[in-house]
Amino acid sequence: MRIFSPISPGFSRQNRNRIRFHVWVSLACLILITLMVNYSATRIFSRLHIAKGSNPALSPLTTQILSMLDSPLDIVLYFNPDHGVFKPLEALVREFALISPFIRIRHIDYQSDPAESERVRREFSLAFSGERDVVLLRYKDHFRAILEADLSVLDISQLMEGTSNEIRRTAFKGEQTLTSAILSLSLSDEKSVVFIEGHSEADIQDTQSQSGYSRFVQSLSNNQCRISSLSLSGTNAIPASTSLVVIAQPRSPYSPEEIRKIHSYLESGGNVMACIGGMTQTGLEPLFANYGIGLADNVIIDLAHSPSGTPTDMTLTNFYAHPITRPFYNGQLYFFLPRSVHSLEKSIPKDKKLRIDEILYSSPTAQEVTSYNQNELNPSPKDRTGEFPLATIATRTIESPQGIQVSKLLVIGEALFLGNTGIQNFMNYEFGLHCANFLMERNLFIDRIPPKPIQEYKLNLTTRQRMLARWDCWPSCRDYSSRLASRSIF
Repeated sequence: MRIFSPISPGFSRQNRNRIRFHVWVSLACLILITLMVNYSATRIFSRLHIAKGSNPALSPLTTQILSMLDSPLDIVLYFNPDHGVFKPLEALVREFALISPFIRIRHIDYQSDPAESERVRREFSLAFSGERDVVLLRYKDHFRAILEADLSVLDISQLMEGTSNEIRRTAFKGEQTLTSAILSLSLSDEKSVVFIEGHSEADIQDTQSQSGYSRFVQSLSNNQCRISSLSLSGTNAIPASTSLVVIAQPRSPYSPEEIRKIHSYLESGGNVMACIGGMTQTGLEPLFANYGIGLADNVIIDLAHSPSGTPTDMTLTNFYAHPITRPFYNGQLYFFLPRSVHSLEKSIPKDKKLRIDEILYSSPTAQEVTSYNQNELNPSPKDRTGEFPLATIATRTIESPQGIQVSKLLVIGEALFLGNTGIQNFMNYEFGLHCANFLMERNLFIDRIPPKPIQEYKLNLTTRQRMLARWDCWPSCRDYSSRLASRSIF
C-alpha cells in the first residue's frame, strides 16, 4: 500500500500574505517610477516643431541668452488682444517661458481692466499719456519698455510713392527685439548719460515746471542709464566712458573751448543728442556744420496742425524712413515753436565717411517766421511755406589705432517736447527714449536673429460668401468677414 505525503493547500494564509506583499510593492514601484518619469520630463524634454509656418523654433542665440537668466524675469504684455501683433507676440513669450523657468508672463488688457492697467503703469513708472501697446520687462531692479512698432518690419514704399495709404507689416521681429532687451538687462548693460549744464539748460532735477527734464531723466534711469550733469567750464572734459551726451535747450552761447571739448568727444566715437528750440543762440552752429547739419535762425509754425489753434504748438506725422523714426510711422509727435534743422550735404565737400539724414519734417502747411522776439512772432510775406526738416542726424565713421568707431550727432529743433509737460503728449516719451537707445547702440547685437517673414493670403469672396461667413462664424469673430479680403498671418 502506497502512502502519499499530505499536500499543503496552495492558497494558505502564508502564501496569500506573500502575494499581497508583492502586489503592493509592485504598485508602489510603478507609482514611484511614474512620478520620477513625469518629474524628469518637466525638466528634460525635447520639442519638435511640426508646422513650419506656426511658432517657428527659437534661434540658438535666443536659447543661449534665456539660459543665462538666474532671477525672475517679468514679461508684461500691456496690449489690446485684438491688435494684429498680439497673437504672435504671445506665442513667442510662451516659447521663451518653455526655455527658462525664471520667466513669468502677464497680459494686461488696458481696455477691459483699467484698474489693473493703472496699477501696472505706476509699477513700471510709465510716463506716457494715453493707452499704448507695449511690452514691459523687469529683471531684478531694471526695467525696459518695448514699443509695439519695434516688433515689426514695416513697408512704407507704396505710401511714399503715393500708390497706397496703407503701411504693410512684412515681418515680425519680436524675437530679436525681446532677446536684445533681455540680454542688456541680464548683463546689467548700464549706460552713462551726461547732461551738459552751465548755460541755463533744462534742469534735470526740476519736477514742477514744464521745461524741467526730470520725467525724461526718469525714463532713461528706468532703462538702465546712469545720469549725471557736467559743466564744461575750466578743465572739465567729457569722460571717455560716456555713452551719450545730451544738450537740452541752452540759453546762452558756448565758448570756443567748450565747443572744442564736445567736438573732441564726437571725434573719439561719442554720441550727442542736442535739443535746441527756437529763439535761442547757442554758438553750436559751427560744430553742427562740421557734421553737415545746419541750424536755422527761425521758428516754424503750423496753424493747420495746432491742437490749441495757436502758433505755439503743432503735431507732426511726417517721418523720413530711418531706424529712429520707423516705429512712429503711424504715430504723432507734439512740438512747441520748433526751428528747422537741415542737411548741408549739398554745400559741403563730399565725405564718404559722413552720412546725413533729415528724419522729421513739418507738414506742407507749415510756415517759417524769421522775425520774432521772446513775446511776439512777426510773419512776413517773404517767409517760406512748406515742409521743413525739424530733426537731422549725422553719422561719421572714424578710423583710429583702436579700430573703427562711429560717432553720431542728432540735432532736434525743439526741446520742450521732452519737458515734464510735453513728454506726456502723444508719442513724445517713446520718441525721446527711442532716440537715446538708438544713439547708444543698444540693438546692435540682435542682427544675428532674422525677422520672421509674414505670409499673406488673399481670399476673393462673393457677396453671398461674405454673408455666409458673417453668419457662420463664432460670436467673437463678428467682424471676421470684413477682414477676409486681406489677412496677414505670422
